[in-house]
Amino acid sequence: MRSSLQFLNHLATSIGRSRITCPALLIFILLLGANSKALGQNKPDTQGWFEIQISHPLDKKKDWTATVIFTGRLGNGAETVTDARAGFNVTRRVNKIFSAGGGYLYRYSNTTFRRVGYEHRFLLFANANIPIGNKIFVTAREMAQYEDRLSRQNDLIFRTKAGLKRVFDVRKLKLEMYATAEQFYSVHREQPYRYQERLGIVHPFNKHAAIDIFYVRQDDLGTRPPPSVNGIGTTLRFTL
Repeated sequence: MRSSLQFLNHLATSIGRSRITCPALLIFILLLGANSKALGQNKPDTQGWFEIQISHPLDKKKDWTATVIFTGRLGNGAETVTDARAGFNVTRRVNKIFSAGGGYLYRYSNTTFRRVGYEHRFLLFANANIPIGNKIFVTAREMAQYEDRLSRQNDLIFRTKAGLKRVFDVRKLKLEMYATAEQFYSVHREQPYRYQERLGIVHPFNKHAAIDIFYVRQDDLGTRPPPSVNGIGTTLRFTL
């Protein structure tokens, strides 16, 4: 976590001294992740990723927040449910920059289109949202994910994500554009086994509802198909 924050602080300082535009920075982050991995040889699977998040503050200051999450993903020509999840998390806001929390997810998976799997996931995470001026933010998340898998070997996954976002207004619309790059590590492997990049835009309808529309690219270094995924997704966020 300390090394990631040092990298982010250095990145924020460099960006603040430069004149690079936000769109160029977003493209840079996206290409940085895409160029750092070994791509799969098979044709990527095109998928639809959909999620609903319902949040509720647990105190008057809104320092504690509970969120219920429902996720569904369609692949294999929109013929197969490749992933379905339901769970919750609790987040503690430490200050305007940092937050941390934990949660639980129950997951159904059929990523190979041939073998169904089930698992319990237990999560711990820490987030950073660092303003660097002109409504631009450097973002980061560190996550530890223990996977209690049925009929398969259990695993402990560490996920490191970094990105940039820009808040801006288009006429009367308030929008947030972002790009992230994420690496997945397993205690059973010496190198990252998965890379994921996202480019998206968030539109809040009001204080209680927002939509996130994004493109996602995911590449696995394993041999099981599909090694790569191109996805278009939406996340609906509600605050009660």
